[in-house]
Amino acid sequence: MKSRPFLGYPELIAGVFPLLFVVVYELKAILSPMLKKLWAVRSFSVKRFFCKLAFPILLIILFFNVKLIFYTISGTISGHFSDNTVKYYQKRKNELNEFATIIYADERNSVVMWGESLPMGLFILEMGIKPRCRYFGNIQMFFGKSDPDVIDEWVQNVCSDYPKWIIYSALEEEYSGEEMNHFKYNFRRQRNPRVEKILDENYTVTSETELYGQIIKLYQLN
Repeated sequence: MKSRPFLGYPELIAGVFPLLFVVVYELKAILSPMLKKLWAVRSFSVKRFFCKLAFPILLIILFFNVKLIFYTISGTISGHFSDNTVKYYQKRKNELNEFATIIYADERNSVVMWGESLPMGLFILEMGIKPRCRYFGNIQMFFGKSDPDVIDEWVQNVCSDYPKWIIYSALEEEYSGEEMNHFKYNFRRQRNPRVEKILDENYTVTSETELYGQIIKLYQLN
């Protein structure tokens, strides 16, 4: 509806797509008699007018969504086999490897994360890191905006026993001061004064990198 394709949608939709046919079949069985009756009436009826108006609108919406799904799937497939895509992700993976090797192997169970879910998830999967925190990924604006207790728990977890490493990420615009669009401003901002106070008082930045439009900083306990 918003015409904002995301490469993960086909995978998300695939599991429930068969249910669409069940819903369509049930709706057809329920609505078909009534619609046939309305369609057969020749005199003007407000209800019949809106029913006939709804069909073209529904077809237009369906057309644009099918077109969107087609472009998303074709883009996913072509991107998967593209040399540029492979080189891009390999470059990112190499940067990630270099960044994460700073964390000693025997200290990878004493790591706490703050920031968006994609880079944090990559760290866990690629580096074998076992985060000591229950929450990570969009903590500040996504989870914390809905439930401030999430942030409180994160802070308490850190302050009760300072982890040896903290991986902290935020959007590039948050550090540069550039203007953010509505979505980024309301749902992706990560910088938090409580967290940064803990970092300033107890930790030292040992490395910094840029990944997926975010500045990722690695902090080591003093």
